[in-house]
Amino acid sequence: MLRPTLYINQLENHIEHAKLVLCKENTFCGQCNSCKQWNDEQHPDWMILKATSTSIGVDQIDEIIQRSSTYPKYADIKLISILNAELITEAGQNKLLKSLEDKNETLGWTLYSPASMITNLLNTIISRVKVDHATDKVLYSDLDITKEWINYIKNGGAIPNEKIDDLGNALYTLMRDKNTTNKELSIYIKFFDRFLFMKKYESFNLKIKNSSAISLILCS
Repeated sequence: MLRPTLYINQLENHIEHAKLVLCKENTFCGQCNSCKQWNDEQHPDWMILKATSTSIGVDQIDEIIQRSSTYPKYADIKLISILNAELITEAGQNKLLKSLEDKNETLGWTLYSPASMITNLLNTIISRVKVDHATDKVLYSDLDITKEWINYIKNGGAIPNEKIDDLGNALYTLMRDKNTTNKELSIYIKFFDRFLFMKKYESFNLKIKNSSAISLILCS
C-alpha cells in the first residue's frame, strides 16, 4: 500500500511523481502497460485536484473520492494528487482524513504545499502522511556529526562545527524521523527552508560567515 505523501515545495514535480507511482516498476520505465497510457501529461488512473478559487471545499474532496471508487485500469493503484493542499478547508480536511485512514490498497494520495503554508493543514492530516521536503541536492554527513547537530538543535550548547551542510543534514534527518511531533516538524521545516535559502544565497557568490548563517537559520 502506498503511504500518502505530503511534498513540501515540490509542486513543479507533481507529474514526475505521478509517473513514478503509476509505473509497474516505480521507475517510469516507459515499457509497462501503465507507462504506455500517458498522453499529454494525462493518465487514466491519475486524478488531479487543484484550487479553482481561494479554497478547496468539502464538496470537491467528496467528488474526487467518489470518482476514485472504481478499480484502476492500468496501474496497480489510482492516484489522487492535491496540488494546493494548504487551501483545503477544515471540513474538507476532515473529509480527506477519513479517506486517508481507510486502508484502500488501490488508492494513493500525493499532497503538495509550500512550506510557508504548512500550518494550514490539520495535525491529524500531517500525522497520517509521509513528509518529503525538496532539497537542492542529496546531503551527506558523518553520522556522529549529524547526532551532534541534532543534539544541538534540540538542547543547545556548543555549535558542533560551522558547516551549514551538516546542519542541513541534521534538520533533514529530524524531518524524516517518525518520532518527530507535528509541532517539532513545523519548526524543522521552517529551519530547513532557511537552510535552502542560505544555500541559494551562497550559490550567487554572496558571502556570509557560516556562524552568522547558522544563527539566522535557527533563530526563533
